[in-house]
Amino acid sequence: MENAGAKLQRGSGPCRADVRAQAMWIPGSKTLFYANAFRAEFCPKKVSGPTVAILLEYDALPEIGHACGHNLIAEAGLAAAIAVKAAMEEDADLKGKLVVMGTPAEEGGGGKIRLLELGAFEGIDAAMMVHPAKITNFFPRTLCNVRYSVQYKGKEAHAGACPWEGRNALDAAVSCYLNIAQLRQHLKPSWKIQAIITKGGTIPNIIPSAAEMEVHLRTPTRNELKVLRTRAEACFTSAATATGCEVQFRYDEANAYENLITNKVLANIFKEYAERLGLNRRPGEGEATFFGSTDMGNISHVVPAIHCFYSIPSEGINHTRCFTEASGAPEAQPNTLLIGKVLAMTTLKVFKSPQVLEEVKKQKKRLQYLKFGIFLCFTVHIQFSLINTQSLSQGMKEFGEAVPSTDMGNISHVIPAAQPLYAIPCEAPNHTEEFAKASRSEEAQGPTLLVSKAMAMTALKVFRLPHMIDEMRRIFEEDLANDM
Repeated sequence: MENAGAKLQRGSGPCRADVRAQAMWIPGSKTLFYANAFRAEFCPKKVSGPTVAILLEYDALPEIGHACGHNLIAEAGLAAAIAVKAAMEEDADLKGKLVVMGTPAEEGGGGKIRLLELGAFEGIDAAMMVHPAKITNFFPRTLCNVRYSVQYKGKEAHAGACPWEGRNALDAAVSCYLNIAQLRQHLKPSWKIQAIITKGGTIPNIIPSAAEMEVHLRTPTRNELKVLRTRAEACFTSAATATGCEVQFRYDEANAYENLITNKVLANIFKEYAERLGLNRRPGEGEATFFGSTDMGNISHVVPAIHCFYSIPSEGINHTRCFTEASGAPEAQPNTLLIGKVLAMTTLKVFKSPQVLEEVKKQKKRLQYLKFGIFLCFTVHIQFSLINTQSLSQGMKEFGEAVPSTDMGNISHVIPAAQPLYAIPCEAPNHTEEFAKASRSEEAQGPTLLVSKAMAMTALKVFRLPHMIDEMRRIFEEDLANDM
């Protein structure tokens, strides 16, 4: 295995059929009917246990080869699988099923999405993979990604004799490109638009009647993507209007990549083992960094998953020729084999400790409320205040700052929630006869109606500004991770 990554990089390693054959040593394996993909299984004991999938990627980029290091992903994943299989054969306490899945076409083809549709991830309790980069990050954030194909239709004419008879489709494409460039200054730093013109005419003395573009949009969340799509489509149509051309554009929904939801339980285990083996983040390698887009994001919305990045020596970042050289160099091997060990150790931890899987699923269940259920729960609770002169905060100091327990706390561990306190005129604290009398008094009505208005206005603001849901979700996930 030590030189497998370099061999795959140079093209001198085993061909796809050989890789599939080598993976099929696992008893009970089956091949999925999807080009260049495979799924192999190993379950030595007829006992129930977790099913963990280790994912391998191996596709390259056009013209520049393995500039994203997928050859190393395959190497690390296969090394981990071999180690886990050997450990399961030796240790009777390791109960579960190991799945090794070859997932092609990550670079734009949505290979994992197709496998998901074919049912390849049915019964999987956790999915894990690693990815080489210039830096190490165990909790990466990736962007949603959608692709547009844009076609402009104009009218041919002789460019020298009567250009006014034509409608220049290339001008429309260039105008669209400039519209997008001008839009960028008004976008959030985490929102990305990339565009290229793929067709723009044949010879200069014919007004181009057809032009084509490919446009990619990326945002941290799907709701933000909806906003960016509207603005991008305005760039497409306005360019057509300005040049007198027609435009058609298609949104490739089938290959839309979701943002990555890192399972914090698995990632923390992975991080602990990585640091134990000496693979640490360097100063400045923040956990909040966005790492492009990946179809592993789609898997993470269905199955608890991690997609950890590890560093290899490289002067350039991914998707450059410099990184192509780095991913095939001998210097990439030590960290690749090390990360393979970490991947194996994390898998074995899940097999050996049933409570780990319970925690993994618990976090997944909590996050599902954010995607499919209620996004915000809002209640208010009345609290005493001192009459006339003292504020609520002063009253809290006198009667104690601790707020009693509430089952709203349980709700706040599942969905974003708020329970503000508001004051009514009363000298006594809650849970007293005096407070009961005060809560029925006419004087309590004024602040109660005011706080009802505040609650209604807050809810309406959330409805009017959908991006607030994304911010609430982000903060909730961070609080949840810290709480765990």
